[in-house]
Amino acid sequence: MTVATVALFAIGFAASDEEESSNSSSSSSTPQVEQKQETEAERQAREKREKQEQLEEILKDAYEYGVSQGKQFTYYQKCDLYFTKRWFTPSTDEEFEIFRKYKEEYNRGWDEGKRIKEKMRNMQ
Repeated sequence: MTVATVALFAIGFAASDEEESSNSSSSSSTPQVEQKQETEAERQAREKREKQEQLEEILKDAYEYGVSQGKQFTYYQKCDLYFTKRWFTPSTDEEFEIFRKYKEEYNRGWDEGKRIKEKMRNMQ
């Protein structure tokens, strides 16, 4: 009786696998609907959004790097070399503005790192 039940389930599973494979092969043979072309306005909006997301990532990196440097070092460490190695060497007004914002965030992070370091030092 047990063997018959197992055999019945095996036949049922085999039949359902054949049905799924025939359905997937028939659906894959139908032509895919072409994606609509991105309009110029959509492209510009996407590029602007991507640029903003990258700027946010750069500024987050600046703050985190400043905190780590502030906790590690006693004297102020410049972030110029790290910035150029990690991101890019500024050459346009827009890129220099990004670096200026980066340096502001780095300095904010540096101050926070120094505060954390001092608080930890004063704990007994």
